[in-house]
Amino acid sequence: MRKISFTNANKERIVLQSTGPYFLTKLEGVAAVRTTVQLNKSPFQDGQTYLGNNLDVREITIEGSIVPGAVTLEERRRTLMRVLNPKLGLGIVRYEDAGGAKEIRAIAEESPVFPDKQHGVYQKFLISFLCPDPAFYDPRIQKVNLASFTGGISFPFSFPISFGRVGQFITLNNRGDLDAPVFITFLGPLKNPVLENKTTGQMIKLVQEIPEGHRLEINTAFGNKTVTKIAEDGTRSNAFHWVAPESEFWGLVPGENEISYQATEESKFGAVTLEYQPRYLGV
Repeated sequence: MRKISFTNANKERIVLQSTGPYFLTKLEGVAAVRTTVQLNKSPFQDGQTYLGNNLDVREITIEGSIVPGAVTLEERRRTLMRVLNPKLGLGIVRYEDAGGAKEIRAIAEESPVFPDKQHGVYQKFLISFLCPDPAFYDPRIQKVNLASFTGGISFPFSFPISFGRVGQFITLNNRGDLDAPVFITFLGPLKNPVLENKTTGQMIKLVQEIPEGHRLEINTAFGNKTVTKIAEDGTRSNAFHWVAPESEFWGLVPGENEISYQATEESKFGAVTLEYQPRYLGV
């Protein structure tokens, strides 16, 4: 059974499905999304040169009807208008069917439209959502723990000495259609940690030591890149300067990604976690 729900910034939720009281009758815009192709034309050139492309914003339109039931039709209308108030900003549209659930951030382009007067016991309505990020997300956050001690000095030893390091190498499978940003948490004590996506050749390297009880959070999402230091007492502060200049805020490409984590021996009691949500072109 197909079901659509919207949760606003105040955590108020409305559900549209085949069993009412808000009946879903038509849904458009959840599959295809338009692409803007970037081209360049030089003088006397036949055709044009392809430069790249990007996805446009997504528009979702919904048609449905209200059946009052135990609550009056006017109250149902008021609830719909309150939950879909555009002034509340972005909310979450959730799509569910037999294949699972996907979510997308959206804002109501306008208050619900009631195109005509009440038809007997039901009232038709129209809803239009605008999704700045056109990708649907898997609502389940994938979380991976990284950190294990490898190597070390053994006796007797000979020069040159090979000191132990904390390290791990894993393969992550991004099952989505698009690159997925990652949210990384470094929990001290950690010294000289480096987290690299060997599939893309990009790495994130820290130039500061994270003391025990402190942590560093990095978000690599486009338009929302952050580096935040959290002290033992919970105080939060910007820490972009803790990241080496050669670092790149990488994500996971679709398919397999080979991830490498390395740090010095002093970091064997620290921890690193990586979280991500696969992104999809449609449902």
